[in-house]
Amino acid sequence: MQEARSLGLLAAGALAGLGLAAIGLFDATAAPAEAVAVPPGALARVNDGLILRSDFAAQLEAEHGVTPDAATPAQRQAVLEAMLAEELLVQRGLEVGLPASHPAVREALVAAVQEQIAADAQARTIEEAALRERWQRDASRYASEPRLGLHLLSATPTPEEPLAALASRVEAAAAALRAGEPAGEVAARFGLQADPRLDGTPQPEAAILRLLAPSLHAAARAIAPGEVPAPIAANGALHLLRGGAREPARLLPFETVRTRVLADARREAREALYAEYLRFLRARATILLAEGAAP
Repeated sequence: MQEARSLGLLAAGALAGLGLAAIGLFDATAAPAEAVAVPPGALARVNDGLILRSDFAAQLEAEHGVTPDAATPAQRQAVLEAMLAEELLVQRGLEVGLPASHPAVREALVAAVQEQIAADAQARTIEEAALRERWQRDASRYASEPRLGLHLLSATPTPEEPLAALASRVEAAAAALRAGEPAGEVAARFGLQADPRLDGTPQPEAAILRLLAPSLHAAARAIAPGEVPAPIAANGALHLLRGGAREPARLLPFETVRTRVLADARREAREALYAEYLRFLRARATILLAEGAAP
């Protein structure tokens, strides 16, 4: 299936030769066909094309691993809508002169029309003011990651020093940290292991959390600069955290993220144009569903 879809690039390249690029996306070159009943074995008729029940079942199996009887209404609706959209795009490709005689070519036709939609959206001008408005409106998307400084000291119980005895030593180390003693000196004095990756230097919060056991995440997220929570047991050890400097997320300069803002705007425009184009094709098509086809 993936191999077949790659043929869409070939069909897209053929558009210029067949003249599709010169035909407006919304130009109508053929009148809708008269309504004709959906025959047995078919799920829907789109103009002169049929969507077969067997193809619908195969698509449900491929996408969701279910039979039509076991599929949810949402699954059936999503697959049916996708197949209707594909048929409309294939017919549009045929309408402007692209041939279709094989499933691979059919997929290539869909890809070719979709490529034309994308090219149309790409060619549309997006004003700089609109980009700046989007940048400010979606500030969280274009912000720096919050950064957090953190120290982590740990100690593991041994037969000679069970957990109860170890807890007393770790509590004493916590008191020293709260008094402002440097983490490295506390680790050396109380025999704790200091994680060299967490030395108080601010790092992206997500990177910090990846270095910690999940049971330490909540404390790390909530910790204030200089704060030392009570020792936390995790992975067979006792851990001490001390908060360092925090740097909140900040909106990055527009010039720094302009490329991302433009890409997001073009993607949104492409999706809107695709939806508009399908509405146009459906409005000029004759689509009949067999009884019971709709969820």
